[in-house]
Amino acid sequence: MNLSRIGKLLALVLALLMVVGVALPVFADEDVEAEEIVPEGRIEVVYWNLLGGGDGAILKDIVAEYNAIQDVIYVRNMTQDWGQYYTKLRTAALGGTSPDMAISHADNIMGLYEAGILMPLDVEMDRLGVAFDFDQVGSPSFEVCKYEGHYYGVPQDILTNLYVYNKELLEPLGLLDADGKPNYLDNLDDFLAACDQMLEATPDLFPHVSYQDGHMVCAPWFGFYNQTGAKPDFLSEDRTKTEFDEAKALESLELMQKFYSVVPADMTNAFDLFTEGKVYGIVEGTWSVSTFLTRMQPEQLGIVPFPQFVDKTLPSCAVYSHCLTLPVSTTRDDETTKAALEFIKYFVENNEKWAEAGHLPSYKPAYETEFFKALPLREGYADAMDSIIPFPSSPKLEIYTAPEINSPLELLVKGEITPAECLAEMIEGLDHALED
Repeated sequence: MNLSRIGKLLALVLALLMVVGVALPVFADEDVEAEEIVPEGRIEVVYWNLLGGGDGAILKDIVAEYNAIQDVIYVRNMTQDWGQYYTKLRTAALGGTSPDMAISHADNIMGLYEAGILMPLDVEMDRLGVAFDFDQVGSPSFEVCKYEGHYYGVPQDILTNLYVYNKELLEPLGLLDADGKPNYLDNLDDFLAACDQMLEATPDLFPHVSYQDGHMVCAPWFGFYNQTGAKPDFLSEDRTKTEFDEAKALESLELMQKFYSVVPADMTNAFDLFTEGKVYGIVEGTWSVSTFLTRMQPEQLGIVPFPQFVDKTLPSCAVYSHCLTLPVSTTRDDETTKAALEFIKYFVENNEKWAEAGHLPSYKPAYETEFFKALPLREGYADAMDSIIPFPSSPKLEIYTAPEINSPLELLVKGEITPAECLAEMIEGLDHALED
């Protein structure tokens, strides 16, 4: 760890101790799984994650399977509250009570690294004799996990937005091609014309729905921004201000406005409406695929990558990943560190099991396994790898969840501000949040 990051870590320790004082111990047991009994003789590895729903259920199965197939290591899976997760992780690291390993979104790796909270995985694996081939990790998010030549996180998945559609509704209207895929996603005009056709045929159904807040507006916008040919990294080299291609940013916001023009404002039950058969198509994420399949039959569904409406040679889908990390700890010994690294190796090298949640595997060989090939609907979006690109990364902001970018986008897609006003608010908000 370099001296500047040590200084930052010490400063954060003092600041947090002054703010939280005696409240520190409260974080340790809040919102976690019930206490487990670790089998005698096992090396306990405490694993923090922030996953619920279908993701969380599959993660529990993988951890349980790992605990069952060997008798040396016992992974204790502890699910933390999403909203407090990164605060708790930083506080735990600064207070000397870090988990033995933890999930982090790829976009948070830079901030955790700058704060001196993460250990380099490759260095620790080499030191402790855990063999792992980092070259087999294929997520584009991997590039934001590497600093000073070392890896501070390893992606466990590839998360991206998808276009999910109801085949049973579209087929009678002639809106599917011979392969059962939508024939109206070539450009935005075709898409909007198809939505008009759907509405005319069935006025009581919705042609298209999409969420209108949070990263679910940021990700489609970022896809459109890239499709216009803009430089994807819209932050300055020192990460202290925005550097948008403003003409292309405006073009992308105009595309957003049109794309959402068929979505009723303030729709909060989009997922339920789709799974009830009341919607033709929805923008969703890989993380929802397993839930779709619990509510609908595979033959009803089709899934393709997020549409490339502009330049089809350019990446059109925002990508983010959950990453496995090794937090700095003053209490973890080498035996426990090696055990944590062994689980990370197992999880990534058996990545096709985690793909059951709907995510794309981050481990290249997983795509060739019979397990992955047998998963329903994956053939429709397994090639999304060719069209994805990570968000810009900043130590101060997780860009795709930052209100400075999402709040103006939300107002835009609800028709409350113009594209020009949206861009001005995005620039002002992000520049203020990023400045030193």
